[in-house]
Amino acid sequence: MLLAYLPSDLVMNAEDVEEEEKKKVESIQSILVVSEDVGFLKRIRNRLSGRYNVVVVKSEEQALTYLQKQEAIVSNEQERRDHE
Repeated sequence: MLLAYLPSDLVMNAEDVEEEEKKKVESIQSILVVSEDVGFLKRIRNRLSGRYNVVVVKSEEQALTYLQKQEAIVSNEQERRDHE
């Protein structure tokens, strides 16, 4: 009933809302912080997590593993888009 009274520019269907949220998440920049100091990592995450997607790891090996996983995700998404 409300839809009959609301202007069409104020109404979004569930799929549009989901797509909009996905775009917002994708547009947030990520920061990868590497340090063996757990206290430092916690402080950085608390300070920056409102503005950035903060990923913290304790070693270079963990950082490389994270980056490889992210590259695979991006590659898979690009491949999926190419086949659509």
